[in-house]
Amino acid sequence: MNQKMNAIFNEMKKPKLTFDVFPSAAKEDVTTLSHIGGKPFIPVYEKHPLCHSCKQPLMFVFQLNVPFEPTKCHLFVFYYCFKCNPRNGNKGFMVKKYLNPKIKQANHHVFPSTVLYAPFDFELHWSLPDWETLTLLNRDVANYYYQADHEEFDVKYEEDKNDFLEEISQSYTFDTFSFYGGYPNFLSKPVIPSCDCCNQKMDSWIQLDAYKEMNMEWDRLNPLHIFRCANKNDNYKILIQ
Repeated sequence: MNQKMNAIFNEMKKPKLTFDVFPSAAKEDVTTLSHIGGKPFIPVYEKHPLCHSCKQPLMFVFQLNVPFEPTKCHLFVFYYCFKCNPRNGNKGFMVKKYLNPKIKQANHHVFPSTVLYAPFDFELHWSLPDWETLTLLNRDVANYYYQADHEEFDVKYEEDKNDFLEEISQSYTFDTFSFYGGYPNFLSKPVIPSCDCCNQKMDSWIQLDAYKEMNMEWDRLNPLHIFRCANKNDNYKILIQ
């Protein structure tokens, strides 16, 4: 790979926190930590959120504690309607965000989710888009590879991408379907929604695979994509292909 493309890849790369999900026998107490299933963090002054469509209680799926300063963090709590089973858009789910949540503020009498409890166990990797996603997000780089090789442009890009990721991470790169950040990993033709507040392509926020053994099944066992406003506004959309 030439120095020009190496520099471009350095600018394009995004951190991706992958995680494995395994049911845990741990006690499902309310916490402010990252986990799937079990009991959500809900402040005592809030009620359990309802589905926009059917008006029934949403099911807690996961919460994610994201530090952004040594003493500050945001806790994101994600709910989904397994009755309506929304496949795309901004209805049938909810993301609640709390700044520096304290366990003394929590309602400890919330009911546990039907999704089985599992803690997040993160591992940091770097991410670059696959070829089809690249054509949506960076046409200049896609055109560069097409002009360089009209027949195997996508193969050459994937080879360079994997070489670059392995070089900067000093480890083997692999595709996963549950992770935070990075670029989305699609099973079929990529679709990246536009944000309602700024009309820009949204960022991949979390991608969560289906786990039948944990009562967490999306449509046809495909992964759930959750996108967020690229300007970090609290605007989200989901996609199940």
